[in-house]
Amino acid sequence: MIIRKAKLKDIPGVVRLWRHFMKDHDEIYLAKHPEWKPRMRRRAEAPTLFAKFVKKNIHSKNGAVFVVEEDKALVGYAIIYLKKDSPVYVEDTNAYISDLFVQEAHRGRGASSMLKDAMSAWARQKGERNLGLQAFFVNEHARNIYKRWGFEDVAVDMRKRL
Repeated sequence: MIIRKAKLKDIPGVVRLWRHFMKDHDEIYLAKHPEWKPRMRRRAEAPTLFAKFVKKNIHSKNGAVFVVEEDKALVGYAIIYLKKDSPVYVEDTNAYISDLFVQEAHRGRGASSMLKDAMSAWARQKGERNLGLQAFFVNEHARNIYKRWGFEDVAVDMRKRL
């Protein structure tokens, strides 16, 4: 298993993995909260928009895309970028993990930990002191992994359907 920075030629493979990620995402959340279905609906052009997002972070000095490669096939990916916070804080940026996914058949062998380590190293290289991510409350499995890695609950994102 190899963790490396993504290249432009990896974008179709990352988009393929993202489709699996979104399928898993929907199964986890909508099974427990079917009323979230309108909120979770994606645009028809979502894969194209996501591909642009990946490309932007491959090229950006303030973002990075990492992939997990096994037997010359992409089996996981992660996206990290610098996220600006309120200017009132001394530490007004965070390295933010927006996506972290490993195909089910390749889970449990350390790939997600290796992605986390690569992103942590990237963030430290950028001079960041904080690494953040967001996980839905109902995704207890992911939240438990993140807590094992040292992440703490910091805020609660609350929403109300209008």
